[in-house]
Amino acid sequence: VLREDIKCEKCGKPMAERKGRYGRFLGCTGYPKCRNIKGLDENGNPVDPKANGKSGGKKKAAEQTEAPGENAG
Repeated sequence: VLREDIKCEKCGKPMAERKGRYGRFLGCTGYPKCRNIKGLDENGNPVDPKANGKSGGKKKAAEQTEAPGENAG
């Protein structure tokens, strides 16, 4: 679904709604030259992962709350 109301920040072309293995997202219609994407929330609104603090990835060992083997024994 073409979302002409939402423009790509990198190239200015409209974004299109797409479905991938991790859910719905907005992809630039300038693909493959422009590979900009944005996530979508459950209501279909674009989300910025940096703004809401969600990284979406696994924590690195240094970011885990417990040290390995801390509760062993």
